[in-house]
Amino acid sequence: MDNKWENVTNLRTLIKEKGLKKVSGQSIVEVGNDICSFVAGDRLHLDSDQIYGVLGKLEVKMREEGYVPNVDLLLQNMADAV
Repeated sequence: MDNKWENVTNLRTLIKEKGLKKVSGQSIVEVGNDICSFVAGDRLHLDSDQIYGVLGKLEVKMREEGYVPNVDLLLQNMADAV
């Protein structure tokens, strides 16, 4: 596992050296009769309370149906976590 984290560190360093920027993920969700598009983590959207409400209900339903998220591959920049 340590080798994977070393690879992550090397990749992040290379990305920074090249000046590359990560493109934020975009999601689309239907709220009532409206289609809402938003960027991951966006709380500035006018309907963000409704959007995250729908996503929260969806997550609860998925877990009730047996969904177990695979968090083994989640990466976090430790500098951001402090």
